[in-house]
Amino acid sequence: MNRIAYLDTLKGICILLVVFCHYPLLPENSFIGNIIMTLAWAAVPCFMMITGNLLQRSRSFIWTKYLKRLIVTYFTIVFWKAVYYFVYHYMIPASTSTIDLVQYLFFFKPLDYIQDGVMWYMNAYLMIMLLYPVLHYLMKNNINLYLYLLFLSFFSGIVIPSLDFIAKAIFDRLINGSFSVEGVNVIFPFIQWGNMLFFFLLGGYLSNVETKIRQTIKNWIIPLVFILAGGSLLMIVKKIDSGTFLWRGIYIENGYSHFATVIMSIGLYEFFAMIKENRFLLFIGHLWGKTTMGIYYLHFLFLGVLNITLFPIWHIQGSLLVNLIKTLFISTACSAITIICRKIPVIRIFFK
Repeated sequence: MNRIAYLDTLKGICILLVVFCHYPLLPENSFIGNIIMTLAWAAVPCFMMITGNLLQRSRSFIWTKYLKRLIVTYFTIVFWKAVYYFVYHYMIPASTSTIDLVQYLFFFKPLDYIQDGVMWYMNAYLMIMLLYPVLHYLMKNNINLYLYLLFLSFFSGIVIPSLDFIAKAIFDRLINGSFSVEGVNVIFPFIQWGNMLFFFLLGGYLSNVETKIRQTIKNWIIPLVFILAGGSLLMIVKKIDSGTFLWRGIYIENGYSHFATVIMSIGLYEFFAMIKENRFLLFIGHLWGKTTMGIYYLHFLFLGVLNITLFPIWHIQGSLLVNLIKTLFISTACSAITIICRKIPVIRIFFK
């Protein structure tokens, strides 16, 4: 499949946002930093939408190709968990039984002292890959059932968590009590990764109606309005969550499950589809967009190591500029390593 330039650019922007928000070197009173941290919540949904877009573009489904991809995905996760284990075990010697290690590597059991939080995304991706044969068939043969699954994942992954947040906020502030609607999810499928499944399905559907969207939305103004509206609403969510519009070292709870995130993510996704490509955007796509998986796996490990070893010694004074420099340096270094490793036959499969 030929590469799609605007998707590479979008991937490059999104991976920079991901690196920006991990181990942030921001002052707690940063307002602009908090805005970028809020925008970063759209990055992972956009990755899922891009994946849905690309996979659903495939005209035919070949079981051998699919099974190979599924197996490679699983063992790629195992490989990177082994890398994280050896690095952290070297830095933080801990007694780990063989059983615990096997469960960690092959059966998704976490080990407390290993900071591999980014692996949740690959767990979600693996779940979606298990469903992909059905999703591909429905997209090509029964779009109504595809849209029904889209609705179910939207309701369980976005609507119910958003309503639950609103209900808790109202009852906590106005009635001085508690009320939750999340119990409704017991009757819905796709609870664990319902929000990620929704974004994947949405990306696949957007690829199917891409021409109609381009005819209806002729420039980047409407997507920009979506970004601003969704970002503003998510800033309000942050205010309700933490009582401040400043960073304060506080992440938004369940940030991928807010309706505001959906609006912002759709806006970011369509914005880069609408703007004209130029040398700068192509540079972003070439340098970071084509190496996102390598950056994804490596950056969190590098930042985790720096957080244990050098950051406490350097006593870095956090600022927006410092965090931007961290983002660009780590992303570029990880991209370079990825490009090199892709040329090595034994391990290149783990960097794709």
